[in-house]
Amino acid sequence: TLITGKDGNVDILLPNESIVRIKPNSKLKINVELWEPSLNKTKLQMFGGRIFVQVNQKLAKGEEFKIHTTTQVAGVRGTS
Repeated sequence: TLITGKDGNVDILLPNESIVRIKPNSKLKINVELWEPSLNKTKLQMFGGRIFVQVNQKLAKGEEFKIHTTTQVAGVRGTS
């Protein structure tokens, strides 16, 4: 579990070259049971705060990138 304080930011580079940026006052969990890089399935649990995610590669059939939240607000920009 990653928790950021009021002045904290964390950048995570995932094996598929996606970037997860955790903003201040946030709580995010990467569950080892849910994270399967060999299958290219990324699953994150967000408990509060804000994150920015940049997925740098188009997902192939069977690949997943999921973020589970208690409340859902999302903005998606860019397609190919």
